[in-house]
Amino acid sequence: MKFPRFFVMTLSRKVIAVIVLTTLAATLTLIPAVFYTLHQGLQGQRQRHLTGVRHLVERLIEENRRTVKNYAVLFGTDRQIKDNLYYYAELAGEREHPLNAVRHLVDAFGLRHIELGDRTGVVVADAARPERFGEDRSGNPLIGEALAGRVAVGIEPHPDGFLLMAVAPIFHDEGQLIGTISTGIALDNDFAAMIRALSGAEIAIADKNGLVVAASQAGMTGAMQPLSQAGSTRGAGTAGEYLIMTLPFADFRDSPLGQVIIMSKDTLPQILRQANITILAVLGCIALGSILVTVFILRRMLAPIEKLKSGAEKIGCGQFQHRIEVTSLDEIGGLAEVFNRMAVNLQQMREVEEKLKHAERLASIGEFTAATAHELNNPIANIIGLAKVVRKDLPADSRLAEDLDLLVKESGRCGAIVRDLLLYSRAARPRREEVDLNRPLDEAIAALAQRHLAGGDIRIDFSRLPSSVSRISVDPVQIEQVFSNLLLNAAQAISGPGIIEVVITTEPDGFLTVRIADSGGGILPEHLDKVFYPFFTTKKSGEGTGLGLAVSYTIVQAHGGTITAVNRPEGGAVFTVKLPREKEHA
Repeated sequence: MKFPRFFVMTLSRKVIAVIVLTTLAATLTLIPAVFYTLHQGLQGQRQRHLTGVRHLVERLIEENRRTVKNYAVLFGTDRQIKDNLYYYAELAGEREHPLNAVRHLVDAFGLRHIELGDRTGVVVADAARPERFGEDRSGNPLIGEALAGRVAVGIEPHPDGFLLMAVAPIFHDEGQLIGTISTGIALDNDFAAMIRALSGAEIAIADKNGLVVAASQAGMTGAMQPLSQAGSTRGAGTAGEYLIMTLPFADFRDSPLGQVIIMSKDTLPQILRQANITILAVLGCIALGSILVTVFILRRMLAPIEKLKSGAEKIGCGQFQHRIEVTSLDEIGGLAEVFNRMAVNLQQMREVEEKLKHAERLASIGEFTAATAHELNNPIANIIGLAKVVRKDLPADSRLAEDLDLLVKESGRCGAIVRDLLLYSRAARPRREEVDLNRPLDEAIAALAQRHLAGGDIRIDFSRLPSSVSRISVDPVQIEQVFSNLLLNAAQAISGPGIIEVVITTEPDGFLTVRIADSGGGILPEHLDKVFYPFFTTKKSGEGTGLGLAVSYTIVQAHGGTITAVNRPEGGAVFTVKLPREKEHA
């Protein structure tokens, strides 16, 4: 099905769609989602905080209940307490000894509230309030339980707030009741401050009329009913700037006695104000991000176009090996693929063109050489012969003899150039035979060492292959000539001490590779693609004809192989000759 042009997602429409969708998503979902999440999260958090503090208070009160009960039971069996109370009751002892016994327990256990009574409920000693001596406490329900022989625990009013008290009976050795002992922990300002230090919440302790009798913060004592009735044990209420929760407690007979009020700062309005500022900042960041995303997308869109432009310029300058990386599957990615295919075709056409030009050069040189070689050889041979004849008739110290020697030398050089031209233009077909490739290399190295390296500082390092794997079908004479040319070039490229490395390796495709590397100055980058052209040379005049590498190239191609030249990263050049081991590869 072919869609209308309007529905085609072009690149510009993709950019517009991304911007619109991002803005709509931020506007429609971010604001309500943030407000709802903040509101619900903060409500749940403050409820959990207050509930956690309430549980903490419940646990502390319960632990203190067990503590004072255990102390009361323990103190009821104390020998000193028993003896002093017995002596006081039975032998009309004075009050000092029971008071000292009580103070001894205070010092030993760190309790402030310890009260000792006789078997009628009259106070015999009170460690915290000695003036209560003789006070009748028989009407206290907790004291009454102890006088009945039972341990009782409960909360009762106290001048410092409330007192969590436990009362235990005291029996003499014969089992008769001789009195009671009370221990207690005050629910006072210190108790509220301790809870505040543990939970971070403000704590107030109020009586059943709403009057605050103890608090964790100075100045809260005496606060009236609205503070204590704003919350409940099941949920959080509010009072001014506080969120509050209450924990009621009762006396020994389960009559309402007071409540612990848990207060936490209500930070929700402040947080919501901060959220408004944050949301506005987020929206601003989203807008800025949208702009940045748009710029980024446009740059990503334009970058491939710039690469296409740059690639087209390089292709126009003849760099047909240049390729463009395909990074997308859209229209630009398809254009990059088409561009790369075009570059491949142009490169292949350029290679074919180079081969045709090379063939044309060979043909023109061949025609020229064929037409002039015989014409040049005969006169050169005659000149050399006549010069040598004349030279024989002259004295050794004649100036003319020196000129004739120079004439013979230069004529010989002309003859060598003609011979190279004949060899290059009339390259004979290889006369193949199976040989050990080490042998022509050994001969070329020996010839080079004898003629050109005598007394020099150039060392040749030859890494041979075993003869069992270095057998190859080649023309040994032609291949030795190739190696001689390459070794001579390597030696001439080294100025001063150096090394020539010769390495033979086997290839998995049935080829043998010979690498000849030198430690010379290397080949200029602009000359790398011209070193195998006929008559191309960088040597001084009179040191070479520029045909050695061209002849080597022709011989290797006639064997079905390849020859390449590159520069080594560590310096120098390396020539690689790759030859097929079997004739069928050619």
